[in-house]
Amino acid sequence: MTKIAEEDDKLEQEVILDKKEKNKEHTEAAEKSQNNQENSTDNSEDVVSEDQADNDSIEDIIGEEPLEFASDDGEAFDPELAFKSKIQDIFESKLKEIEDQNLRMRAEFSNYRKRVEKEQADFEVYAKSEILKKLLPVLDDFKLMVDKSTDKEEDSTVFEGAKLIYGKFLQILEKEGLEKIEAIGEKFDPQIHEALMMKPIDDEADHDKIVEVFQDGFLLKDRLLRPSKVVVGVFEDS
Repeated sequence: MTKIAEEDDKLEQEVILDKKEKNKEHTEAAEKSQNNQENSTDNSEDVVSEDQADNDSIEDIIGEEPLEFASDDGEAFDPELAFKSKIQDIFESKLKEIEDQNLRMRAEFSNYRKRVEKEQADFEVYAKSEILKKLLPVLDDFKLMVDKSTDKEEDSTVFEGAKLIYGKFLQILEKEGLEKIEAIGEKFDPQIHEALMMKPIDDEADHDKIVEVFQDGFLLKDRLLRPSKVVVGVFEDS
């Protein structure tokens, strides 16, 4: 019994020693882990301190003034000023473009107005010319009657009346722009004269000039209504 008791005591002591060694190992591992955490914390604080120092150094260098960049010519470059300048250039360019468009539109409108006014004036002349052309035969008849009238006593009253009517009628037409083409003694012009015949003459100075008018010609504001029907003198050297 004694030998068995001794063996039990010995086994119990070995178990106790084994527990003590394990506890010791756990304690050392815990202390080592704590030391590592403390070292890591210290390093982090050192890094933060260094970063803070760097930031403080940058702030001391920069200060509160805005950043400026150097341009090609060495002068300070302000981005905000450059942006405003760019906007100003764009605005002036657009303004000039609008002004040019406005000038072109005004010029086009002015040309259009002149063209319309000219067309209206031409139409007015055309309308008058058509009416006056119809009245010219009446004027011719009055003139013919005046030219063929005699100065006899019994015809004097009729003659004076016809002459007065012819003068008033011609005056009214002249106020509307009618203009008689002067032909006698003028050089023949095919633009406004119509030669009905040629007549030999003795004076060389009158060659190719109008010596007689069969029917008067008329203009309406420089537009030919009717050419003068004339006789043209021709000089023949004998």
